[in-house]
Amino acid sequence: MESAYTISANPYNFYQNNANMISNLLISLLQNRLFLLYTKFNNKCSGMPKTFFICSGYPAFHDSKGGRTMEGSVDHSFYPTVAELLELPAFEGHTLLAGCKGLDLRVLGINLSDTPDYYLWLSKNEIIVTACHAIHNDIQALDKFVLNVSDSGMSAIFIKPYPYLKKIPDIMITQADMLGIPLIELPKGVQFSSLTKAISDELLRRQTIRLEEALTANKMLTSTIIEGAALEDIVCMISALMNNSVMILDTINTRQAFHICPEDLDFFADLSAEKTSDFFAEKAQMYELKSGDHSFGYLYLYSSVFEVNPEPRILYQIQHVVPLEITREQQKQAFRKDD
Repeated sequence: MESAYTISANPYNFYQNNANMISNLLISLLQNRLFLLYTKFNNKCSGMPKTFFICSGYPAFHDSKGGRTMEGSVDHSFYPTVAELLELPAFEGHTLLAGCKGLDLRVLGINLSDTPDYYLWLSKNEIIVTACHAIHNDIQALDKFVLNVSDSGMSAIFIKPYPYLKKIPDIMITQADMLGIPLIELPKGVQFSSLTKAISDELLRRQTIRLEEALTANKMLTSTIIEGAALEDIVCMISALMNNSVMILDTINTRQAFHICPEDLDFFADLSAEKTSDFFAEKAQMYELKSGDHSFGYLYLYSSVFEVNPEPRILYQIQHVVPLEITREQQKQAFRKDD
C-alpha cells in the first residue's frame, strides 16, 4: 500500500560525490607536477598584457585511434525534463491531465509523499509522486495541494488516484493548468518503487555521460598542452568546449589571447584589441586560473546570445590544466634569460 511516508530522493548525489573524487584525483596529479615547475621558475609579473590573437576556429577533436570524441559545444542539459521522463517505460499508461506548458521543466529528484504535512518536505525541481492517502478525505487540503506544490517550485505532480481518490478533483486540474505545472495521472497498477528506480537510473546514466565528458575535456586539454599547443590554440579549444567567446589573461608572462565565437563576430568586429580586452574584463564572466595557493591568471567567458553557464566539472579542469601552459611559457622565458 502506497501510504503515509515521505521520501525525498535526489539519487544522483552519491554518484556525483564519487565522480568529483575521480576528477579531483586526476587534477591532483597535474597540480603536483605544476607546483614543482612553479616553485622552480617563480617570478613576479608587471605591466599590461602585450599580445592579441583571434583564431577562426578549431577542428573536431579525435582520440589516438582517429575516432571522433567531441565536436562543438558541450550539452549542458544533463537533467531530464518532465516530458523525457514520461517517455520512460516505467511511466507507460500515464495520462497528462494538465500543465503541458511545464513539460520542459528539469527534474533533479523524486519525492514520495503521503503525509498530512507533505508541504514541509518539498524541494525545488523535484517531482512529487503520491496517492494522496493522508489527505484524500480532507477537501480543504486537496484544494491547496497543487498550490502548495507549485509554490515549492516542483517540476510536476504524479497522482495515483486508486484506491483513495478514485478520481482526481477538477480543482487540481484547473489549478495545474493555470500554474503551468504538469499534472499526471498514474495507472492503477503502477508501483512507486519502479518509478523511483527508473528516475534514479536515468539520473545516473546522465551523470555518467557528464563525468565522461569532463574526463574527455581533461584528456584533450592536457594532451594539447603537453604536445606544445600555444595559448592561442588553447583558447580555441576552450571556446569549442564551452560554446562561448573566450579570453585568457596570463598574469605570469603578461600575455593574453582570445577566441571570438561566430555568433559574436559581428559584435566584436569594430573593436580594437585593447577595447576587446577591456570589454571582456568588464562584461564577461571571470574565473581564476589557480593551482593550490598560486594564481596564474584569469579565464573570461562571454556570449551575446546564450547565458554563460559552464559545466562546473569541465570548468574546474580548465582552471587547473591551463596553468601548465603558462608555467611552460614561464620556463621558456627563464631559459632565454639564462642564454
